Amino acid sequence: SVQVRTEQVKLKNGTLVKATRLSSVAMRENSSDVIEVRMQGDHLQVLRNGKILPFSEQRWMDLQGVFVFVPSPLNVTVMFSSGAAVELRLDEG
Repeated sequence: SVQVRTEQVKLKNGTLVKATRLSSVAMRENSSDVIEVRMQGDHLQVLRNGKILPFSEQRWMDLQGVFVFVPSPLNVTVMFSSGAAVELRLDEG
């Protein structure tokens, strides 16, 4: 199950443009942990069951039914036990 939240794009000068972007993606498979990846300023933030996961000292976590890999603050890959995966990248512009 994957759910996404969108928001209107706002330029750095505060102008709203006629475009939308994904601001948050939440996912779960069967009885796995719920993983949410959301925009947090200039990087992506990862939450497990509503609590922020710290990726400052490590790049991956093997959780309940899901593996999360964060090679950089702009890239998150979520892999489930079935082999299904979701990759998210933050790209400005």
